[in-house]
Amino acid sequence: MIKLFKTNIPLVFAFSVLFVSVAATTVFMDDTYGINSFFSWYVSILENIHQNEVLNYLLSVTLVITVGYFLNKAFNKTSFFQKSTGFPIFVYVTFLSTFNGVYFETALLIDLCFALAFLKLIDLDQNKSAINVAFVAGFLIGMAFLFSYWILPLGFLIFFSLSTFRPFQWREWLVAIIGMGLPAIYLLSIKYLLFDKYTFKPIDLTQNTTANNWADYIAFMILICIVILSVLKLLNQFKHILNVERKQINILAFFTVLTFFVSAGIFWFYKIKFFVFVVPLTLLVCIPVLNSRHSRLINLLFSALIVLNLLRIFVFR
Repeated sequence: MIKLFKTNIPLVFAFSVLFVSVAATTVFMDDTYGINSFFSWYVSILENIHQNEVLNYLLSVTLVITVGYFLNKAFNKTSFFQKSTGFPIFVYVTFLSTFNGVYFETALLIDLCFALAFLKLIDLDQNKSAINVAFVAGFLIGMAFLFSYWILPLGFLIFFSLSTFRPFQWREWLVAIIGMGLPAIYLLSIKYLLFDKYTFKPIDLTQNTTANNWADYIAFMILICIVILSVLKLLNQFKHILNVERKQINILAFFTVLTFFVSAGIFWFYKIKFFVFVVPLTLLVCIPVLNSRHSRLINLLFSALIVLNLLRIFVFR
């Protein structure tokens, strides 16, 4: 499967669209998933979307494919793999269906902001001004913050990326901070002008424990095995890659760790599966898998995970 998906972009996109379209049908069959709102300003919007199952389905499929497209674009913009590939979108939809399922939630909007932010961050160059990159990437992280106050630590990703590629330039750090703050200022201004309100109130989430069955635990174990094998392969390949690629991988690793702790914090306090590390983890896993000549075991694990995820949707509910 991996060998087939490495360079056959139309095939992997067609498969991913079909897989997401099937996985998203859960919105018609399952009404037990919670609506996770971190700020009051979009609660009514989310409720209206979830009450309309067709709209929920269409938005879910569209958002997942859009995030996958930008992840693919970001990966192909790097030199992580010598050929253009569609593999990242396949990994993203597989991982997403393992963790969150496919339905409309703010985590998908955060994923979109993250994918676009990384797409901008890979433009960083030691010999070129990073003011534009810092501002746009900061603005996108600020957009993600509007959907969850837990995203605030992701601001460190911008500063880590700048310090990795560039000597310290206070103007670049300043515009990054301005970029991160502007979305909140825009939202407050719009609310004040249209609704005579100038706050967006954080919501203290109630615990939303979702029971897992044995199929869920097996899927998680398979995914963990894929990640461990990928990391081991990446560590083995790390000493043979270019300096620019090494810096980009360091940024991805830092991105993954930050989002993992954010997701773990949300789950620890609220028992909510609001996993926002899927975007960086997808890109990180793709690097060693695509560059490995011996991928039979990972190929088998991916195949098993896809089949099991489908069974979890339609059989083991």
